[in-house]
Amino acid sequence: MALVTLLNSPQAVLAFGGALLLLPLVYYASLAIYNIFFHPLAHYPGPILARASHLWRLKGYLYGTEAHDILEAHNKYGGVVRLAPDELSYVSPIAWKQIYGHKTAGQPECPKDPGHHADLKIQTILNADQEYHGVLRRLLAHSFSDKALREQESVLLEYADIMVRRIGEEGQNGARAVDIVEWYNFFTFDVIGYLTYGETFGCLSSSELHPWIDLMFVMVKQKAFYQCLHRLPSFLRPAFNHFFRPAGRQTTTTVPKGLARDKIQNRIHYETKTLDLVFKLIEAYKDGKMSFEQLESNTMVLIVGGAETTATLLSGATYYLLTNPASLARLTREVRTTFASPADINLTSVNGCPYLLACLEEALRVYPPSPQTHTRKAPRGGVEIDGQFVPENTTIGVPIYAACHSPLNFGAPDKFIPERWLGNESSSASFARDRKDAAQVFSIGPRACIGRNLALLEMRLVMAKLLWHYDLKDCSSGNGNGSNVWADQRMYMLWDKPPLMVKLVKRDSE
Repeated sequence: MALVTLLNSPQAVLAFGGALLLLPLVYYASLAIYNIFFHPLAHYPGPILARASHLWRLKGYLYGTEAHDILEAHNKYGGVVRLAPDELSYVSPIAWKQIYGHKTAGQPECPKDPGHHADLKIQTILNADQEYHGVLRRLLAHSFSDKALREQESVLLEYADIMVRRIGEEGQNGARAVDIVEWYNFFTFDVIGYLTYGETFGCLSSSELHPWIDLMFVMVKQKAFYQCLHRLPSFLRPAFNHFFRPAGRQTTTTVPKGLARDKIQNRIHYETKTLDLVFKLIEAYKDGKMSFEQLESNTMVLIVGGAETTATLLSGATYYLLTNPASLARLTREVRTTFASPADINLTSVNGCPYLLACLEEALRVYPPSPQTHTRKAPRGGVEIDGQFVPENTTIGVPIYAACHSPLNFGAPDKFIPERWLGNESSSASFARDRKDAAQVFSIGPRACIGRNLALLEMRLVMAKLLWHYDLKDCSSGNGNGSNVWADQRMYMLWDKPPLMVKLVKRDSE
């Protein structure tokens, strides 16, 4: 009876309700104290909010500041930083090898962090487990072999020539500034569309991105939302999903898949004379070794991964050349003295331009197209990284942007200095202590970017042809986000690039 009387008391009900509200606060305060002082990773340095909870990482995802935040943390705390209660970040070359590199017999792989691609429901080359990734890798290896590249060369040359001609027409010999970011996207998406589906997206001919590609950009940007969702406690995810889910998420998921389905169905029904990117995947599908959904999803990965990142690097290289006139002048001179005509520029001959190769290497370092940490998990039994034991299931990784910009790895890390990659020049002696193997922008090991050689070839061909034909002049006014520096960009898995306005004037001899 006394209990009933007590529960009927308004003061008691308020006290009880207050206690219930306090319980979560007490729990998370206790958890934060444990994470900071008593967790197995407590001895690793890092921002106090990062050591206490995932809120520090969530901020970087949501505001697009992740790459810069992590670099700042490494500059403050050193080569190994605790970015979350269960996450360690490294910038050393040895960490690249120990986390991502090939393993000897009996050594377990550091598996992919399921949260990094939490939005992918079907296994693709990006998120497949070790066994299925090996299957996909072997199928795609044929499409990215030296033989395949030689067969694809004519396609790359054709579309590079079309791009150079069309951008010149659009720019009216310097009378109009053009957004060169757009034109690099037109080129790379038309090329990858042809090599994947047997047809282009019509970007170069229409001077517009296909609507599907616009949706794909939005879909990639939304991956930050899923990465946030994965880091939240499970009971908070439904509320976060309800209140913060990106607008139009359903459209950006279903429409690209529908268009991809149509294009891959068309590609299945005709034979191509070129070793394109999907012929082995289609063989596997026809043999019943791959579902249509797996085929469709992997082609979408090829489209985004094979086009956006290449266009990003070309954009970054152009920006850094424009803001370093001496480098631009030297590269232009090299291209024009090496090639008597643009017809001489091909897959083999571009390798005879050492300064071109150095400029692209340096652009990859200062503006890596995929700047995120491609996180892994410490395997069962734990692993030793950088001389210290890491418990199993700890999230681990090398943040590409931070590793490329760390003063632990490079002298003058924020400056664009192509000469650091030219070992035969006296100026490169200033950078003899650079740890160039820290700049693994294509990653390393069995999951390294399979399209690396194709991407490098596209970059070299386009840059050489563009500089053979035109003098470039910077007309950009900043990045559109309040900064006068175009490269000061937000990152949502990939860089959120503003326009880069450039005038192209035909060279005097043309």
